[in-house]
Amino acid sequence: MAQETTGLVDELKRHLEEGRAVIGTKQTRSALQRNRLSHVVLSSNCPAAVVQDLSRLAGFAKVPVDTLAVPNTELGIICRKQFSISVLGFLNEDKN
Repeated sequence: MAQETTGLVDELKRHLEEGRAVIGTKQTRSALQRNRLSHVVLSSNCPAAVVQDLSRLAGFAKVPVDTLAVPNTELGIICRKQFSISVLGFLNEDKN
């Protein structure tokens, strides 16, 4: 599990560096509705209503949803932001 989480964090960092990630519930939800995401990542303490809503949308779009074993404050630090992050998504390769 730790190796899987590490791999996902590395992928997350790569997508952020390449500018191919969206941060936040609203942006992720919108991108899911427009079929622009390849993956959704949630923090360990993401609100249940948000998890349920995004999981439902991701199911329709056939996009995987993973929950990291880190809280939103730590996910913000991993992403080098000065705010907490509960939700982010990876943009499709062909749809920048």
